[in-house]
Amino acid sequence: MASRVERIQQEEALKKEVAVIAAQRKLEKEKKRKERERELIKHRKFLEDDKKLGRARNVFKQLFARTKQQGLFTMLIEWRVKQCRAFKYVELEVEKKRRQQGKSGGEAKEAIEQMVRDQARQEAKKAKAEAAAYKAKIKADIAADRERRFGNKRPVDENSSAAAPAAPAAPAAPAAAPKAKKTYDSCTVMLRLLDGSNQKVTFKPDDTLGTVHEHVARLWGASMPPDSWVLANTYPVEKYSQEHFHKTLKEIGMVPRGALAVQRL
Repeated sequence: MASRVERIQQEEALKKEVAVIAAQRKLEKEKKRKERERELIKHRKFLEDDKKLGRARNVFKQLFARTKQQGLFTMLIEWRVKQCRAFKYVELEVEKKRRQQGKSGGEAKEAIEQMVRDQARQEAKKAKAEAAAYKAKIKADIAADRERRFGNKRPVDENSSAAAPAAPAAPAAPAAAPKAKKTYDSCTVMLRLLDGSNQKVTFKPDDTLGTVHEHVARLWGASMPPDSWVLANTYPVEKYSQEHFHKTLKEIGMVPRGALAVQRL
């Protein structure tokens, strides 16, 4: 019984070793395959240029020198070289044709633009000629109508009437009597007070600035000392002190109406 167990353990250990060896070989194969792919990718660029095709051929020969398919691989390289050259030739031809088409397209575009400009120039000349012909026709029609209506007689022109002797002028009308200057018995003065309010007051034209000053002083009372404010004209700006109290409202232009403002000193 013990020997059987040992034999089973030995078989399991052998299977494990075989599995490990197989895994190692698989990893080595995968590693070699990846290295080969890297080499192929590394040297693939040599196939894109004619100057490097020879070097690429030598590199690929060195890579696959140990294989039994060296001759087949050489044929594949030669075929690839020819294919690359053919592709490059085709690309050059296509590029050449595209440039020729672009050049011809540009020339055609310039020709079309020139044709459009010429056509516009011809249309402008034609329109100008038609306008001149129409103008000449109108002038001829006017001259024929004038000849039919007046014959050899010259029509009376409005400007010629100035050359004719002037008729005796009618006697001048008596000059209008000058209007009498209007007089006013009262005048309205708009007083702008310090608080921003307005008050409309009626005075006589012969009232003085002193009268207006007294009226404002009565409005404010003791809250505004007499020497702390003055009356001023809004336009033109002019302040009236005690020296101007003898002037009448008529003299300072407050008739029939005007405005005065109260200003602090």
